[in-house]
Amino acid sequence: MRVGRLSLAEKQLVELARALATGAALLVLDEPTSALTAPQSRRLHEVLREQVNAGVTVIYISHRLGDVLDFCDHISVLRDGEVRLTRPSAELSEAALIREMAGVDADFEASERGPAAALPAHLSVHNLRTAALPHPISFECRRGEILGIAGLAGSGRTELLRAIFGLDKRLGGAVRLDVGGTSVELRGTKQAIRCGVGLVAEDRASEGVFQDQRLAFNVTVAGLRRIASRTGRLIRSREASAVTGLVRELRVKSDGIDQPMRTLSGGNQQKAMLGRWLHCDAQLLLLDEPTRGVDVAAKLAIHEELVHLRDAGRSIVAVSSELDELASLCDRIIVLSNRKLVREFQRSELRQEDILAAAFSEYA
Repeated sequence: MRVGRLSLAEKQLVELARALATGAALLVLDEPTSALTAPQSRRLHEVLREQVNAGVTVIYISHRLGDVLDFCDHISVLRDGEVRLTRPSAELSEAALIREMAGVDADFEASERGPAAALPAHLSVHNLRTAALPHPISFECRRGEILGIAGLAGSGRTELLRAIFGLDKRLGGAVRLDVGGTSVELRGTKQAIRCGVGLVAEDRASEGVFQDQRLAFNVTVAGLRRIASRTGRLIRSREASAVTGLVRELRVKSDGIDQPMRTLSGGNQQKAMLGRWLHCDAQLLLLDEPTRGVDVAAKLAIHEELVHLRDAGRSIVAVSSELDELASLCDRIIVLSNRKLVREFQRSELRQEDILAAAFSEYA
């Protein structure tokens, strides 16, 4: 199979296999599980432990603190270019690592909303089918709600967001959006954007970020009409005002709005992708792994911003491979298994073992 046809998680596994195939005595792994689900991560750690037992040394870099604590013998924490701590992993906890990494105690838990039934439906998906989603899928996301989508890699999570946004051809069903009290059926990407829908893709490097363009261009590219004259000419003062405001609001760390995008950290690139849709005043945000590969401080900042947007009345549909992230952030969670929607969990009944059992249910 051509590697280009593989999912992001499968590509990451291919890279890891290539590194293991060299017979190296030292493996340096940078975010090896960032695109992997928990079962895939556990299997990778089993393989790596076999290598370690055979005498291989592993340097393991990750923002997934549970993975670091489970796999590593010793842990060093870097912050602002300095080593803040080096200790045996048995002496550390996630809370201690977060304090050193972020400089703050981080026990994030989104405040609860009222009963979902009391909120009006913003997005309605009815019997949606595509080539990648052969089983009809129906659900709603209500206004001012964060709806999580859980499932294993390959369960159809990304494909569902792409189908809602209009990137993948629908074979059946309908996607409807409440726009100013009127129900509108979405039939394509351009219409979705005009109706206030934004998508932050899982693989920002290849599907979201224009690496060689300025930060300002990356933020405004989907809404250039908002900073242009009637004749379509870009007005630099409008661009600077719009981007500077969003950079301040989202706490994007940069050397200015003209900084090349590729020189920003992963967390700041992710914030800029979120800023792109806030610039367009998107009322429904489709987020695929919104904190993948970002550091703890950036993850906390993104979580706080998402809750702020929810409380301001925007709707968010978020895919994440990290169940603790979904459990702390979402008002409801739906679970996909083998491209079927199998369960829905209210916030009050969220238990990670139940979500995992549902995610595995159609693979039995």
